[in-house]
Amino acid sequence: MAMKSMKGLKGLDLEIAYLKKMLRNPAVTTVLKGIGSFEMFAAYQKALHEPLTAREDRLLYRWAQANRGSNCMMCGECRSVCPDDVDIPTILRCKDYYHDQMGDVQTALASYGEVPAEHRGSSRCESCLQCETACPNGVRIIERLVAARKVFSALA
Repeated sequence: MAMKSMKGLKGLDLEIAYLKKMLRNPAVTTVLKGIGSFEMFAAYQKALHEPLTAREDRLLYRWAQANRGSNCMMCGECRSVCPDDVDIPTILRCKDYYHDQMGDVQTALASYGEVPAEHRGSSRCESCLQCETACPNGVRIIERLVAARKVFSALA
């Protein structure tokens, strides 16, 4: 089940291409996507019966390369090299997904609160940078960890 798979895509053409690409994957049986208009619904429904074109595939590839660093994929590579065992994927999910995307402050705070204080990071993170070096997508992890600490300390 593909969820939150179109974050950051701009434009119906790119979304339709991505929908086609996901549906080509035999492991994907369901795509959850909010639909904001009848035009979008009709375009998505039509796309279900169309093949992904080479042009659309190239467009998606270019978009993915240009936007690699904007989304944490929760792969855990960053945490595996962290000398302080900071729970980076969980912290980023609390801030980026629950708080920023969903606007669900309660779930964000509750999930962040479940991370033991010693695994939330500290000012040492800003000089270490091992997590950013290990990230295969070039996510600016430190910037996001600092932002998460600020948001959650203000909300607590």
